[in-house]
Amino acid sequence: MTTILSETIVSEESQSKVSIIIPAYNEDERLVSRLQSIQRSFGDAFRAGAYELIVVTDGCLDATFATAQNHSGQFRGIKIICFPERLGKGGAIIKALDITTGDPIVLLDADDSVPPESVLRLIEATRHCDLAIGSRYVREARLLVREPPLRFSLGRAFNACARLMFRSMRGIRDTQCGAKVVRRHVIERIRKDLFITDFVFDLNLIVSTLDHGFVVKEVGIEWKHIESESKVSEALARFVLLMSLSLVRLRIYYGMCRPLLQARGIIWLAGFLWNFATIERK
Repeated sequence: MTTILSETIVSEESQSKVSIIIPAYNEDERLVSRLQSIQRSFGDAFRAGAYELIVVTDGCLDATFATAQNHSGQFRGIKIICFPERLGKGGAIIKALDITTGDPIVLLDADDSVPPESVLRLIEATRHCDLAIGSRYVREARLLVREPPLRFSLGRAFNACARLMFRSMRGIRDTQCGAKVVRRHVIERIRKDLFITDFVFDLNLIVSTLDHGFVVKEVGIEWKHIESESKVSEALARFVLLMSLSLVRLRIYYGMCRPLLQARGIIWLAGFLWNFATIERK
């Protein structure tokens, strides 16, 4: 069940706007400050009504939903969507994509690891590319607070696996940073290929965009690790296993299976028609 609690109606004259999607799972303590920082930055950058803010509360066990509802009146153009059951980061974003109206579309984590100023840089970058991804590992990036060694090592290992498994990914250094901006025409083309519902959704988005021939650009951002966000650490072994399985699923999807299955169908149909024609001749 989906509930939209608050929605500011945008006039028809202002159809060219930015959509910002924020999936939120147990973000009661940080969500309001995140929304306030976005509102301040985007209020200066865009005219009134030129962006929409979509918050997806995703099976939260804390007061995230109530907090978002109580503070919704402070934010212009906000839509709060509640899913009582857990969808996962990717699942929440996929659902939100279906109701966005703006172009480009910003995908942003609920914490403050990436400041709004860096998000504005990503939006600007989409003037020259189809998908701009925030990167912590390019020369222009500024890491204010670094990750703990274990988190950093796991992230680098995941990136290495992705680059080995997908040829198109070999120039991409950072897939998991929580700030990306994608153009609407890309989503309209690749929407059917977005099916990963956990954290590997980020890779799903990048691989699908590249597979359709669109331009992806890494943009160095300012970033800081926020220790309190580490839900990953609570069940690290399970988290790594789920991401590994999703990576394999994505590899199978973009591997040889689809064309082989299609080819088998064509071969079967050809054989059926040949046998039918032979029987008729006899």
